Amino acid sequence: MPAVEVSNLSKSFGGVQALRGVSLSLGESEVLGLIGPNGSGKSTLLNVIAGVQKPTSGTVKLGGRAISGMRPDAIVKLGVAKTYQIPKPFASMSVRENVAVAALYGRRLRSVGPALEEADRTLAIVGMGDRSDLAAGSLTAQEKKRLELAKAIATGAKVLLLDEVFAGLSSEELRDSIALFRKMHEELRFSALVVEHVMRAVLNVSEGVVVLEEGRVIAAGSPDQIVHDERVVQAYLGSKGVGT
Repeated sequence: MPAVEVSNLSKSFGGVQALRGVSLSLGESEVLGLIGPNGSGKSTLLNVIAGVQKPTSGTVKLGGRAISGMRPDAIVKLGVAKTYQIPKPFASMSVRENVAVAALYGRRLRSVGPALEEADRTLAIVGMGDRSDLAAGSLTAQEKKRLELAKAIATGAKVLLLDEVFAGLSSEELRDSIALFRKMHEELRFSALVVEHVMRAVLNVSEGVVVLEEGRVIAAGSPDQIVHDERVVQAYLGSKGVGT
């Protein structure tokens, strides 16, 4: 049974149809890349799966259970957590406290002590143990993205919905972040749907790739198949291909 199964999902905002009959399947412990031009519906799809937005039609199932239209807090407690393109931590709180809040929110912990312990464990996993006591607002852009990831992991989620966690990084930062992600996935064995524009990241972390254009799935397959698919080259990569 897939970890997440999306069937014929549509989402409209007034007269604008952001998703048009999208179907995809995310396997247990699978990392699935989701790419497409700006405005193709990628973030909307993550928002609908996470319960941030309700679908106009279609279904989302988590481990065979329908979760379409459920509240975000209920979906988090079932094991699904989402990051955001623009991190917005509690700036005046410490990094550790930010992660502890996520642990309390997702794991149904009833006291601060265990949540802080979970925060310490998670920050060690994402390589931010030495930043624990800093104010979250003082972090660099890369560190704030790692904090987003730490918060998602701290909820106890088995399914991560990651919205451009590799965007805006230098080549060196990107290399380090890809290596860290692989290490975390090997250790935690979560399933992940990864929205990303950085093709180097998609090709390095994903087992499969789904391509959206104007709210529709236009291609799906292995990373190698996708980068050589003419529809993808025209719709997303541009006429120069993967090297752009």
